[in-house]
Amino acid sequence: MKKGLILLFIILSLFLLACKRTYKVTFKLYDDVKESQIVEAKGCIKEYRPTRDGYTFSCWLYDDEVFDEATPITKNLTLTAEWILNDYVVKFYDGDELIKSVNVEYGNKVKGEELEKEDYIFIGWTLNDKLFDFSNPILDNTNLYARWIKDSEYVIDIKISFNSTGAKTEYEDIIVKRLDPLPTLPQPTYEGHEFLGWYYGDMKMEEGDILKETEDFCLIAKWK
Repeated sequence: MKKGLILLFIILSLFLLACKRTYKVTFKLYDDVKESQIVEAKGCIKEYRPTRDGYTFSCWLYDDEVFDEATPITKNLTLTAEWILNDYVVKFYDGDELIKSVNVEYGNKVKGEELEKEDYIFIGWTLNDKLFDFSNPILDNTNLYARWIKDSEYVIDIKISFNSTGAKTEYEDIIVKRLDPLPTLPQPTYEGHEFLGWYYGDMKMEEGDILKETEDFCLIAKWK
């Protein structure tokens, strides 16, 4: 009799264990990214703080309402993560001097302004000693530093193209090193017109002029 009661107790215990109810809680993080927990009936979810690049986790939502993590679970349910988009600081330095500081949301871009300094050429803004590409999005706090080179040392190849306007004569591009004198320039002809010279903007450029431009440009023929 005693053995029978013990056996019955064991069977009953196993039956109760088998019948113990559990629920699935699904955590919808972002896009199609999901995680889940199995929670015993009337139990609570385990603390879970997901991470996401460029965002800070705020809370869990259930039916668009903030979900209290101490709430007993009584059914399968899905919780949705609420995120706050991070704001990062981009600082522009000239040496040790802070030029300006800009707040930029994660994934957005920032604009870099040109600087001027007597007897120097501004090359651009650098990050980790490399020129920063402003088409790249900002993903973290960023410090950018101005890079300069002495005007007298900035020697690069400049490509000069020609637009003879009404003369409709095409000329091959020429390559001239910066700070070198301009070579002999083409002399276009245009019936019924007097050639006034080659211009870059409002500046007339002639053979022997010292080239101080810092990028490729086009000379435009002017006529009278």
